[in-house]
Amino acid sequence: MTSSKKPVMELLRRNSSKRQFLELKLHAAIEEELFYPAVRQPAGDDLINEADEEHHVIKLLIAELEKMDSSADHYDAKFTVLGENVRHHIREEENDIFPKAKSMDKDWEAWGKRCNSASRNCLPTVCRPRRKKLAT
Repeated sequence: MTSSKKPVMELLRRNSSKRQFLELKLHAAIEEELFYPAVRQPAGDDLINEADEEHHVIKLLIAELEKMDSSADHYDAKFTVLGENVRHHIREEENDIFPKAKSMDKDWEAWGKRCNSASRNCLPTVCRPRRKKLAT
C-alpha cells in the first residue's frame, strides 16, 4: 500500500506547479471517494475523520499557494508547511490506517489498479493543456 505514496512525495521534492498541485488534490479526492469509505469500518471513524481533516488542511494550503506568486514572502514557508502536513498524513496512513485495512478480506492489488485507473482517466481531462490559437 505504501508504494502509492511515493509519487505524492515526489511532487513535494520538485518545483511546484499547477499540475503538481492538481495531482495532490486528485490523489486526495480518490482517497476520499474510494479508499476511506472502504476502510472506515476497520480503521474507525476517528482515524478516517482525522484523515479527511488533514486533506482539508492540505487543500487549503494548496489553494493559497495557487493564488500566490512563487516569489512572495511566505510562499516558501507555506510550501514547507504543506510538505510537513503531507508527510505527517502519509505517516499516519502507513502506521495507523493501512495496517487495519490489510486485515480486511480485500484484493488490495486490484483495488490499487482501480484507483490508478481512476486517476489516469481523471487527470488528463482536468489538466488538459490549453491549445494556442494559430495565427492565420
